[in-house]
Amino acid sequence: MATVSKGRRFYVALILLAIGLPLLATTVMYAVFSSRVTADAHIIAEKRVGRVAREISQWLAVEARGVELIAAQIALKGEVPDESKLLSLLRGVHGVSPSLRSLSFGTVDNRFFTTGGFVPSPGWDLRLRPWYIEATAERGLVFTDPFLHAGDDAMVVTAAQAVYSHEGTLLGVVVADIALGTIAGFLADTPITEGSVSLLYNGGNLITSASDTLDNSVLAKVARHLPFVGTGQAYVSTGVLRDRVIYVPVPSVGWRLVAYIPWEDVFPHTRHLWLYVGLIGLSVTGLMVGLATFYYGQVSAPLLALEQTINSLHIREDCFDRIRSAARPARFAELVNSINDLLDRAQSYYLEVHSAKVEMEAMNARLEVAVTEECEAREELEIRQGYWRALFENAKDAITVVDASCTITAVNEAFLRLFEWESEGVLSKNIDLLVASHRLDEAQSLSQQLAVGIADFSTTRLTRFGQEVEVEISIVPIRALGQEEGAYAIYRDVRARRAAEREMQRLSQYDQLTGVYNRTFFDTTLRELEQSSAYPVSVLLGDTNGLKLINDAFGHALGDEILRLSADALRACARPGDILARVGGDEFAMILPNTTEGEAEALVSCIEVECRARSEGLRQLSIAFGVSCKSSAADNLSQLFVLAEDRMYRRKLREGKSVRGSLITSLMQALEEKTRDTTAHSDRMGKLARDLARRLGVIGSDLEDIDLLATLHDIGKIGVPDSILNKPSQLSPDEWEVMKKHSEIGYRIASATVELAHLAEGILHHHERWDGTGYPYALAGEDIPWPARIIAVVDAYDAMTNIRSYRSALTHSEALQCIHAGSGQQFSPAVAEVFLAMMAEFN
Repeated sequence: MATVSKGRRFYVALILLAIGLPLLATTVMYAVFSSRVTADAHIIAEKRVGRVAREISQWLAVEARGVELIAAQIALKGEVPDESKLLSLLRGVHGVSPSLRSLSFGTVDNRFFTTGGFVPSPGWDLRLRPWYIEATAERGLVFTDPFLHAGDDAMVVTAAQAVYSHEGTLLGVVVADIALGTIAGFLADTPITEGSVSLLYNGGNLITSASDTLDNSVLAKVARHLPFVGTGQAYVSTGVLRDRVIYVPVPSVGWRLVAYIPWEDVFPHTRHLWLYVGLIGLSVTGLMVGLATFYYGQVSAPLLALEQTINSLHIREDCFDRIRSAARPARFAELVNSINDLLDRAQSYYLEVHSAKVEMEAMNARLEVAVTEECEAREELEIRQGYWRALFENAKDAITVVDASCTITAVNEAFLRLFEWESEGVLSKNIDLLVASHRLDEAQSLSQQLAVGIADFSTTRLTRFGQEVEVEISIVPIRALGQEEGAYAIYRDVRARRAAEREMQRLSQYDQLTGVYNRTFFDTTLRELEQSSAYPVSVLLGDTNGLKLINDAFGHALGDEILRLSADALRACARPGDILARVGGDEFAMILPNTTEGEAEALVSCIEVECRARSEGLRQLSIAFGVSCKSSAADNLSQLFVLAEDRMYRRKLREGKSVRGSLITSLMQALEEKTRDTTAHSDRMGKLARDLARRLGVIGSDLEDIDLLATLHDIGKIGVPDSILNKPSQLSPDEWEVMKKHSEIGYRIASATVELAHLAEGILHHHERWDGTGYPYALAGEDIPWPARIIAVVDAYDAMTNIRSYRSALTHSEALQCIHAGSGQQFSPAVAEVFLAMMAEFN
């Protein structure tokens, strides 16, 4: 036995040695060769990734040639072409650029022309779109980050270029939408390796990939190495093996091409390892299938058959089905017998309950019939008597019952109220003589038609005191035993309805806010004048300047007051026969019969004088006018209306800048009156912000923008109630929520003004905190616009070192200690550090 045991150990050791030595040698060779092959494969892959990145950049540049071509043609002309020419130019370039989803042009006055069929929603402002902002900030072609196309829910990249006139005036922005699907197709057609996955990354988000969806495990592997900066490679751990991520920048657009390369592509021999594992898995699977087949045949199948039989049992009339024991395994026979025994007992209980139920239902039916017959016999008379009386007495319409000779036999309460009679004074009276003595012939003619009946005859009838009442009369004949016994005369009071119809007629012609005619009446009058041969007829069209800015700053209540005052100014200069109407939200129009164009211009001067006379404080009235005149029968008033509208918009463009500037000045003066320290605060803020920005490397016009932002950063407080702004104690939570709205109000004011629109983001975010706990959007870190970071530090310092209504001022040193303590929490560390150094030098 000892010899046999030793022999077995020897053979076992020999087998292990025969297996182990080849495995060890194979492993060493595998390690040496895989290292060399992997290094070469990675060098080749990195070169291919760089080539694909350059090809993507070149492809984008080629696709954007259409944008540059359109921008060059518009800039060469020096002005924006009319709509038809511009759309023709866009469609022509789009037709030779099939990869572009759409070509569009947005003007500085928010007009948007596109080949893609996109229709902006009301209130949509193209000047707030990222591509517009980026294009106007750069003097060249820019590419935006991808976004979801509003027209067909596809991801696109926008190429945009600002267009300037010969004098350097911004005319608009040319923009082209490039579908990311084409880039994805390019990536799919250009694989780095057989199993690689290519994707584009913009520093914070995935742009597109070589397929519509990526495996979550691949995304998870790549996400561990975000963000990617520069060019390089990174290992991705996958257990004992390691995949690799290669990333290079895409020239011109700031993206990075990221390629995930599986370990198997670099070292393909792993497929043999998977083959061995597959064989083992197949063997184990065969064993498990055999065990499962045995279990299913001997245990599971009989149980499932028994379950199906039990579920199929159902009750019929007075018996139950039973389970048959034939063809079942012997070990289930006892269980089948127990179930059948239980079914026998259930059948007995069922028959007893069923018998009792049948007897109870028969008794209930007999009782219900007896009770029903008694109730019907007792209630039938009451129902017949009460039904007519309830309808007659409670009807809202006045009803009287007359016999064949038109003598009143009964009236309801509504009749007595309508005609102001007592019941004793109307019974047995002739209905025609009682209420229709002023129209006796008409009333008698109706009375002769009692047998026929009349519905909804409109006329008037008299009250007891002789007052006429507008009514509708309906006559319903009463027939009994084949003879006409009389009729119901129903009087419906229609005074309120007629008054409402007249009021609706009046309202259909007038504007409710201003009291002048509305657009419907204006268009009707214009068509009537068009058909007449009278001329000269002048058309005057006016648009209220700055109304949107007033609505954003002070609410629509003040905007409505501006419209009413504007209507008053127009009404004061209107002459007898002139037609004044409000034809739009902020537009008025006048039709001036027998008026030449020169006389219409004189009327404009009168209106402008009236506007200035009615202007006071924030209520600054300014209307841009356009005038046209029909001086011959060949002139068309509708075309003249369009001409007046065109002249009005040209004048509005010339006057709009000065009006907005005047309104901004009025806003600042009003804010100074509300807070009493606005000007001094803005002056201190401007100097500190300018010095701080200069030390942070800001130069040129950006310094002027920082100075202006410091002046206007709190302009939104114009919309905060005085009781909150000047409260001598700490604000309550609700009051603080109202106070925090001032940054959003200021944003809307700046956005409504073209000259200040680029400052809107800084005004909106100057109370954000570096740690993300600020307001209004809780931005954090680098997400906060850099001008807002500068204003946050300077504003905090000035607020701490000056007296407030609810606290005393801090010293210079105490304020700097607070700035230092808030670095990295409330303030940008870089900005706070430069500010502290600057203040140390000043000190």
